[in-house]
Amino acid sequence: MAQQASGRCTLDESDMEPAGVWSVDTATLERVVERLQAGLPIDTAFDVLDAVLGEQSRLDEHEIDGLAQKLRGLIPQLADLAAEPGCDETSEDVTAAVARARALGKEKPPPEFVLARGHLRLLALVVQDVLEFLAEDTEL
Repeated sequence: MAQQASGRCTLDESDMEPAGVWSVDTATLERVVERLQAGLPIDTAFDVLDAVLGEQSRLDEHEIDGLAQKLRGLIPQLADLAAEPGCDETSEDVTAAVARARALGKEKPPPEFVLARGHLRLLALVVQDVLEFLAEDTEL
């Protein structure tokens, strides 16, 4: 397994098992855990998206800044994933979604609660878009 400058691990051919074969031996489980620890915190990403966009979402003004900061923190990681060789780099949709996420992430949220909540939801939607495009191209 090769480690990139970003600290993320990538798969070498030697790390892959033949298609349709999955074993639960200790070595395989250790490789899976290592990859999960080295990669994008998917559980965190989906937890934040659920907190912002989920049916049970009841955002108050004290949560807005923290959730926005978490979403902004995901954007560089998602952009890095979109640029990896295993991803369809030529996809205009992925490139546009990453650009929207970066642009919205740089915007300062409005001071009014209702507008700040709307801004947070837009940010969550563009992060969700990027995740969906990446899920089509890679195994998250």
